[in-house]
Amino acid sequence: MIATAVAHTAELVEGLHVLAIQDTTTLRDDGDQVSLNLHAMIAVDAGSGAMLGPVHAEFLRHEGGKKGDCGKRPFEEKESFRWLTATREAAKLVEAGAAASPSWPAGRRVKR
Repeated sequence: MIATAVAHTAELVEGLHVLAIQDTTTLRDDGDQVSLNLHAMIAVDAGSGAMLGPVHAEFLRHEGGKKGDCGKRPFEEKESFRWLTATREAAKLVEAGAAASPSWPAGRRVKR
């Protein structure tokens, strides 16, 4: 189901300046260091502010008590790897035709 929605989002991005916004939310927490989380990324048209659709979504089961493993696991096995995974999925929007770099409206300048 998510794959279908992601494919539809890719159809909508051609020529647009797209913001790929990601966050993690807890869906369920048993109060004993075990939770179900959703890490999602959505595409938003920077010009109009309209949500175009999902880019990536991943359910994660978080089990606490991993401090002892800090610095010992490869990055690919860490929960924080989800941020990179979603970013790689967002790069596919450029392949689908999203603007590769933002263009500024005429007369607008970046303050330095």
